[in-house]
Amino acid sequence: MTSAPAFELLLSSNEGGSDQALAENAERPATIALAAMRRAAEAHPEDPDYWYRLASALSQRGEHDAAVEAFREALRFPTAEPSYRCSLGRSLWQLGRFEQARDAFDEALRDHPEDAEAANGLALSLLRLGRPAEALTLLRRITAESRERADWRSNLGVAQWATGESAQAERSFRRAIRSQPTNPACHRNLGLLLLAFGNAGPAAACFREALRIDPTRAATVMDLGDALFAAGHHAEAEEAYQRGVTLEPGTAATRPATQAAWQAIRLERARGELPAKPKPGLYDFAISRAFDVAHRLERWLDVLGSPGRRLASVGALLLLMLFGRVTLVVLPHYIAHYRLHDEIVRLSRIPTDDDVRLRQDVLEAVRRLGRAPYVRPEDVSVVGSGVDTRRVTFGYEVKVELLPGLTPRLRFRIHVEEPFFVEREPQLL
Repeated sequence: MTSAPAFELLLSSNEGGSDQALAENAERPATIALAAMRRAAEAHPEDPDYWYRLASALSQRGEHDAAVEAFREALRFPTAEPSYRCSLGRSLWQLGRFEQARDAFDEALRDHPEDAEAANGLALSLLRLGRPAEALTLLRRITAESRERADWRSNLGVAQWATGESAQAERSFRRAIRSQPTNPACHRNLGLLLLAFGNAGPAAACFREALRIDPTRAATVMDLGDALFAAGHHAEAEEAYQRGVTLEPGTAATRPATQAAWQAIRLERARGELPAKPKPGLYDFAISRAFDVAHRLERWLDVLGSPGRRLASVGALLLLMLFGRVTLVVLPHYIAHYRLHDEIVRLSRIPTDDDVRLRQDVLEAVRRLGRAPYVRPEDVSVVGSGVDTRRVTFGYEVKVELLPGLTPRLRFRIHVEEPFFVEREPQLL
């Protein structure tokens, strides 16, 4: 993907949870309660707390335009709590009014310089306004003071990416996941970064984990499709894109790279170059599952010590996996070859002068032991090399696929020269 990653920014809420989720789950009792709060606020116009409770309820329902007006009513009073301004900033930010949100957070931070929530909100406003260096300074300060906050650590990663600190951004996203492994946005942000680096397999593992936590996120489903397309799994990517638009019909409209990939898949489908449905092979399945397991276990790698030691351990693990792959693919051919060799030794000792018949027995052994696809019959030579001695010779090659694009040839050679004894009929004198 060539465009900048669409990282998620995590704006914390005093009420907890996602405003969108709360709005979707709002039921009639909440509407009745909201009407009661509005009546109470109008009945006590001199008390800012009523307006604040009303504004918070509106914010929880995702009704941010109305929430902004209620927050402003609460802030008209000198007795209003300074935290009200931070809540106003959150609703303004949700509405995309980033200049006004920045002013609200900035004023809240001036009143309370230690308010980390206001600093986070101000940093996110600055990021949206294209001022990542200022945001980075704020986020570094609050993450240094509270290392366990996954949302702030993830936001730090976004700011680091925007300022060109891509390696530090990856570390921040991974630390966010270790702090809160059940936050799908943290997994998604790491996946977007890895996909931007060209690491499609690990990126897909991140998106799959995010969807395991929350399978309803259409954008993440489309991200998974992008990663699968980049990895060359076009049929699986097509399935992901179709699932994404089922969850949210308009989700592909704002994703030019996704639209281009999907169009390329449609052309392949029209030409008959894709199967009717995704049919990943055993090797592809094993590799994708290995990426998934590695992503889930990454947060435990701290026990391995320094990043250098972790890298060495991961390298050793990859070498072990490669050794396993080599063993699985290559060893059966060597076993079959040496079984064939032993069988030809046995046949060469048969007490007969009929080399033609013996050659047919050798070819039958080649077929029986699974070497027929590799051995050309015309290469098999069976001749008597001397008195009571027989020689069998031929060579063959086997192509094996160790990794996609890596298909070396294994060369084997049979050279058997064995004595044999044919009992002669006695000569009568």
